[in-house]
Amino acid sequence: MKDTPFVNVLNEICIVKTMNILLIWFLTFILFVPSRSQSLVISGRIFDAFTKNPLAGANVFLNEKKIGTSTDAEGYFRLKIAFISMDDSLKISYMGYKDFSAALNDFQNKSVIYLQPEKMHLGQTIIVTGNRSDLLHEDIPHAKDVIKAEDIQLSGSNELSDLLKPIAAVRIEGNDLDGRKIQIRGSNSDEVNVYLDGVLINALSFDNSADLSIIPIENIERLEVVKGNGMALLGNGAFGGIVNITTRQSLNTSFFLKTKIGSFDTRYLTGSFSLPLTKHSYVGYFFQFSSFNPEIEYFPGERYSVKSKNTRIKTTKQNHHLSVNYLLKNGRISTKFINYSFDYKKPLWESSYKNYLATSAYSGSFFTLDNVQLQISEHYSINRIKRKPAGSSRYISSYESNQLFIRVAKKIKVRDANIQFLTEYMHSDLKTDSKVKDINWQSNLYHAYIYDNRLTTAAVFSYRDRLDKISNLSWETFIGLRGDFPASGNSAFTNMIGAQINYTMEHWQISPYLNYGRNVKYPSLTQEAYSRDIADNSRNDSSFTRIEPEFSRSMEGGLSTKYFPSNAIYHNMEFRAGLFSRTIYNSIIQRPFDAIMALVQQGRATIFGFEASFRFNNIFRYFYSGASFIFLNIDNPLLYAYKPKSNSGFYSGFVLPSGFYLSSTLFYEGVSSAWYYDSLNKIHTRKIKPFYDMDISLGFKHYLFKTLEINAQISAKNIFDNSGFKYYYLKKRYLQASLSLRY
Repeated sequence: MKDTPFVNVLNEICIVKTMNILLIWFLTFILFVPSRSQSLVISGRIFDAFTKNPLAGANVFLNEKKIGTSTDAEGYFRLKIAFISMDDSLKISYMGYKDFSAALNDFQNKSVIYLQPEKMHLGQTIIVTGNRSDLLHEDIPHAKDVIKAEDIQLSGSNELSDLLKPIAAVRIEGNDLDGRKIQIRGSNSDEVNVYLDGVLINALSFDNSADLSIIPIENIERLEVVKGNGMALLGNGAFGGIVNITTRQSLNTSFFLKTKIGSFDTRYLTGSFSLPLTKHSYVGYFFQFSSFNPEIEYFPGERYSVKSKNTRIKTTKQNHHLSVNYLLKNGRISTKFINYSFDYKKPLWESSYKNYLATSAYSGSFFTLDNVQLQISEHYSINRIKRKPAGSSRYISSYESNQLFIRVAKKIKVRDANIQFLTEYMHSDLKTDSKVKDINWQSNLYHAYIYDNRLTTAAVFSYRDRLDKISNLSWETFIGLRGDFPASGNSAFTNMIGAQINYTMEHWQISPYLNYGRNVKYPSLTQEAYSRDIADNSRNDSSFTRIEPEFSRSMEGGLSTKYFPSNAIYHNMEFRAGLFSRTIYNSIIQRPFDAIMALVQQGRATIFGFEASFRFNNIFRYFYSGASFIFLNIDNPLLYAYKPKSNSGFYSGFVLPSGFYLSSTLFYEGVSSAWYYDSLNKIHTRKIKPFYDMDISLGFKHYLFKTLEINAQISAKNIFDNSGFKYYYLKKRYLQASLSLRY
C-alpha cells in the first residue's frame, strides 16, 4: 500500500526530531564533559632563514606522541598538547629545509624560528604537491573548507560529487549528459571557478562549467572550497566561489592502481606513477578509463517522475595527465599536459567532447625579483553533437576552439604589508558549424568564426598588525582592485574590501571576517556561438550580437573557530558560520534542458543565506563526526532553478589502527523551483519536492612489506533511493566495490 501524504510528512517530522535529539545529546556530552588532564599550548612563527619570508604549511608536531599542526599563510602555528611529558621534543619540518628540533623544556613559547635551506637528494622521501595557488591565499578573506588526502580515501568513491556533500553551502547538480557540476550558495555551476594545480579547467567542459567527474579523485592531495563572490585575483566571474585542487606528486619512484565495478554496469580503471629523471626533476603520469550505462531516458511527460529504463545508453571517459617538474635553486618549473574525452550515446543522440590542454608554469625568483609566478597555457577542444530528430535526417553541430592564456604575478612585501599584483592576457577563437544531413542531400545552416582578446590587471593590498600587549591577537585588512579590458568592449572595473581577526587563547582559535565586493562575468565564445546557433539558423543573416557581461554585488560576514578541550575525549572541534547576500544583474536567463540557450538577458536576482557547520576530530582517538546546514532565500527562484531553499547533512565515521574504516553521510535537500516549455512552447512552473538520502562506505587498508598499501572498499550511495531518476537529479541507489594498490 502506498504511503499517504500525511504519512510521508509524519515520517519526515519523526526523522528530523530524532536527529535533533541525538545531536543535542551528543553536543551536550562532548562540550561539557569534565576536564581530566592538564595541557600546554605553545605557539610561534616560522621563517625562511635566507629570504626571511614566512613559511606556510610547515609541519609542527610532538615527536613522540605524533600530535601535530601546520603553519598558516603567515607562518604562525599553535599546538595544544594534553598529558604533558617534558621529555618530549618539538619537531618542525618543511620540504627543502633542515628539520628543527627542540626539547619542550628548552622551547621558549611564541618564538620566531628560522629554518635553513637544504639540498635535496634522491634518497630522501619527499612528497611534492602540485602548484597550490598562493594567489588564493593572498586574496580577500572568505569562508573556506579544506579536504585532505586522508579524508578522500575514507569516502569510498571515485566521484568528487559524493565527497563534497558534507560541506555547507555546496551542492552537486547535473547528470551524466550534462556532467557533475558544483554550485556554491545557490549559484549556477558556471559561476564557480575550478583550478587544478593552478590551471583553470572550466573551459574543458562545453558550457564553461567544470565537470568534476573528469578530476581523478585518487590523485588529489588537497582540495580547498572558497565560498563567496568578491575575490580579485582568481575569482573573475566566480559569483559562487572557487575550488582549488592540488594533486599528488612524488619525487621518489611510486605507483598507484585502482579498479572498480558497480551498479549500472560501471567499469573503472585508474592508475599513476612517478619517476625521478635527474637529481632535480621528476615525471608523473595519471590515467583514467571509465564506462557507465545510466539506463535513464528523458521522454516527454517524464520530466519530474521516475524515468524509463534504456539499456542502450552508453557513456565512456578517458583522462590522461602528464606532468614534468624541475626543481631549481630558487624556484620550480612545472609543465602539464591534459587530454580529456567524453562520449555519450543513446538512440537519436550522440555527443563527443575532446580536449587538449598544455600548460607551463614557473614560481620562485626571477633574476633579482622574488615571489614571481609565470604561467602560459594553450587549450584546444573539438565538440560535436549529432541529433536524429526523425527518419534518416541528422542535425550536426560542431564547435572547434583555441584559447591562449598568459598570467604574470608578483608579490611585494614591505614589513607587515603585502601587495599582490596580477596581469592576465587571454586570446580565444572559435569556429562553429551546424548543418542538416540526409541520405542524398545536405543543408549548411550556420557557419561562424569569432574571436576575442582580454587583458586583466588586478592587485590586492593587505596589511597585518598585532598588539604588543596582546600578542595572541592579530588582524589583517584587504583592498582589492581589478580591471578587465576585452577587445569587444564592455570594460569593467571592480573593487573588493575585507578584514579578518585572528585571536588565540588556551583552548580557542577564533577568526571572524567581513568582506564586500563587486564582480563581473564575461560569456565564453562557446556560449556566444551556441546561443547564436540556436536562436537563428538563417544563412542570410550574417550579423552577430554579443552577449553582455553579467555583474554581481555581494557582502558577507562569518566566523571560523577551533576549540581544543582540556579533556581527552576528542582532539578539537571546528565550527563555522556565515551570513551572506549576493545580487546578480544582467543575468542570462537560460532555457532548462538546453545547454546554453539564452532567451533574454535581463535577469536580476538577490540571494540571501545563512550557513553553519561543525566537526569533531579524533573522538576517542578513532572517530569523527560533523554536520552542515544552509538556508537560501532567492527572490527570483525561476532565474536560479533547481536551487533548494535548504540543504543539511550529518556525517560520521571511524578509522581503527587495524586498518578498518567506515564513513557515512545523511543529507537532506529542501524544496526548489523549476520551469520548462511544453510541446506547444508554453511555459510551465513546477515545485521539486524535498527528499533525504544516505551514503555509506566500509573499507580495509593494510600495508605489505611496509611499502605496499592495499585498500579494499565497499560503498553504497543514495541507499534510501528517495529522489529516483528525476531530471537534474541522478541520485539513484548506487553500489560499488573497489581494490587499489599504492607503492
